[in-house]
Amino acid sequence: MNKYIFVDLDETLIHTYGLFSKSVMPGYQKITLGPKEHYNTKVRECSVAFLEQARKKAKVFMLTVATRDYALAMNKAFSFGFEAEDIYSREDVRAKLIKPPQIEPGAVWLFDNLPKEYNEEKCAFLAHLGPLNYVQVSQFDHYSGSSTILPDYTYGKEDISNELLALLMEKVK
Repeated sequence: MNKYIFVDLDETLIHTYGLFSKSVMPGYQKITLGPKEHYNTKVRECSVAFLEQARKKAKVFMLTVATRDYALAMNKAFSFGFEAEDIYSREDVRAKLIKPPQIEPGAVWLFDNLPKEYNEEKCAFLAHLGPLNYVQVSQFDHYSGSSTILPDYTYGKEDISNELLALLMEKVK
């Protein structure tokens, strides 16, 4: 049986803090998409390891309601390894395609930070592939040490990585 894993981008693989044009926040990378479109972005510590493990279990795609340009830029900036045709963005989800190209029915997992009820568009986009295994990724605000921007929880990098990787191993069999 075909197996597919779809992974959300914002707040699952990365954290982007606002749209900025002049400065880079400490610990963040400035990603520029256009003359007035600059983002302060930080990769989730376990994202690359998560994607490596996921690719050992199934074909992996990015599924985001962010724009295609944004998704491609983040993929490149953080070396996530998605081919352009493996990224489904806002334009794809909202175009109401009958089915994503090159994907036959099979077992499907969606890893996202939002509860399922907030992701009707994504769930509808994947509906034709078969039963959806929805995995809500725990939200850790570990992207910044500054409590004035985001709360700083006591989770260490290893705790976060281990939890997300354990979730992957548990859910995708």
